[in-house]
Amino acid sequence: DPLMAVHLCQRAAEQGLDIAQVRLGYWYEWGKGVFKDLKRAQYWYVTAAKSFEAKAAQGNARAQFNLGVCYEYATGVSKNLELAQQWYMEAAKQGYHLAQYQLGVCYEQGIGVSKNHELAHKWYVAAAMQGYHQAQHKLGFIEGVPGNQFGRVVGDFSRPPFVTGEEGSSENK
Repeated sequence: DPLMAVHLCQRAAEQGLDIAQVRLGYWYEWGKGVFKDLKRAQYWYVTAAKSFEAKAAQGNARAQFNLGVCYEYATGVSKNLELAQQWYMEAAKQGYHLAQYQLGVCYEQGIGVSKNHELAHKWYVAAAMQGYHQAQHKLGFIEGVPGNQFGRVVGDFSRPPFVTGEEGSSENK
C-alpha cells in the first residue's frame, strides 16, 4: 500500500532516521507516491545531510560515505567535489567497500582530485578484495581487455545509492 509506505516513512524520518529522510526527499523530488514538492524534497535532503554529518564526525563509515554522496551530487548541501572525495576517503580508510569503489571512481575520473590511475586501481582492488562485484567487474575490464585505456569511462557511474544499515552492511556486494 503506497499510502501506508509514505506514512511509515514520514514517521521514521520525523524520528530522525536518515535514510528515511533521504527516501522522502527523493519521493517529493520526483513525485513518487506523493505530490511533487521540491521545497519538501529539499527540506528532507538537508535534514538527512545534517544527520549524516553528525554521524560522520563520530566516525560512522556509512554516514561518511553518504555524506560524500551528498556533496558529490548536491543533495541537501552545496556541491563540493573536494569534500565528497574527503568523506569517501574517511570511509574507505575504515575498509568500507562502497567508499573504496567510489574513491576509485574519483581518482579515475578526477572527481575532487587530480586523475591518478595508480590510486584508482588501489581502491578498486581494495573494494574487489571484499567481494564487491562492481569493483571486480571494473578491474576485470581494466586488466582483461587488450589495449584498454585505463581512463576510459566504462559502465554506469550515476549517483551511487545511499546506504542503509547502521554499520554499513555488506549489501550490494
